[in-house]
Amino acid sequence: MISNAHQIKRVSSFGKIEILRIEFVSIFYTNGHSSHVLRDQINHNLLQTINDAPFLYAFVNMIGGEFIIVDGNI
Repeated sequence: MISNAHQIKRVSSFGKIEILRIEFVSIFYTNGHSSHVLRDQINHNLLQTINDAPFLYAFVNMIGGEFIIVDGNI
């Protein structure tokens, strides 16, 4: 159960996320595969590549407990 629902938001692209605050990303692609990216692997080029790929959702955990859903269907 998530106790602070106000800390969850939904966006349409990674461009709306502050990269330096990302803890990790879980990505779920349209082909049924998924991948996970840890903080030390995340950079602008990687997020742009993910953003350009066909994905359904990405779940982004941020430093400080914020949780962001990137909706690839928007």
